[in-house]
Amino acid sequence: MGYNNMAITFLGTSSGGGPTEHRNCSSLLVDCCGNGELWMVDCAEGTTRQFMFARDVRPMQVKKIFITHMHVDHVMGIIGFLRNVLFPLPVLGSGPDRDPNAPVSHHPFAFDLPAYLPSSPKCTSTAPPASATSFAPSST
Repeated sequence: MGYNNMAITFLGTSSGGGPTEHRNCSSLLVDCCGNGELWMVDCAEGTTRQFMFARDVRPMQVKKIFITHMHVDHVMGIIGFLRNVLFPLPVLGSGPDRDPNAPVSHHPFAFDLPAYLPSSPKCTSTAPPASATSFAPSST
């Protein structure tokens, strides 16, 4: 696998607090070989929206999703992203939407998206272990 044509697109670089008007939370796209097959690293809230502003990338190009860790500012966009990419959307035109008995055409996306998520996510604590030195003032 050659990496001479690797491209990285940052969809968001902000951390915590949710997306802002000018910055989205963590998400980036990697095109390892320049072939248009994208790997997404993290999928924060607002990631799907960022595709509207990104040049030359489309949600349908994402083939794998990697999550660095299970914090909300890295995973809150997964449900929205998968909902918009994986499920077929009805296509309504001037004919079927005017005739309630006409069949509605559905066009599913033509690929499988293997999402790489932990099969059993674990909660982690940032509290120090009981054996750690405490810096709390003594009560004497």
